[in-house]
Amino acid sequence: MLDQEVLRFHLRGYFLLPVEGTFRADFKHLVQGVPTLATTQQELIEKELASSLNVAENQVQQRDGLSVGTEMITWQATNQLSNNKTMVSLPKMQIGSEWLGQIEDKETPVPG
Repeated sequence: MLDQEVLRFHLRGYFLLPVEGTFRADFKHLVQGVPTLATTQQELIEKELASSLNVAENQVQQRDGLSVGTEMITWQATNQLSNNKTMVSLPKMQIGSEWLGQIEDKETPVPG
């Protein structure tokens, strides 16, 4: 019984330790690349956001600006942390004289 345990110990060292060392080296290399990947992704997101904001700003300028109307609209606001819902009244947001509407989900396009 003891001989089998000794044999297992030696086989583990012979077969698994080199694999474990290679795995650790590969994992370390992978982890070292994470900051570069994150920075590249952040730069891409910032460029896409800047481009989208430029398009939106151009649309607003071409249509006489962004304004808050005098008419109030009731919205159901949802706290994203607690999921509690509350009714709130807000003035209409407009581009020029066109109300942007009451959009309740991110998949619905804003008029304009």
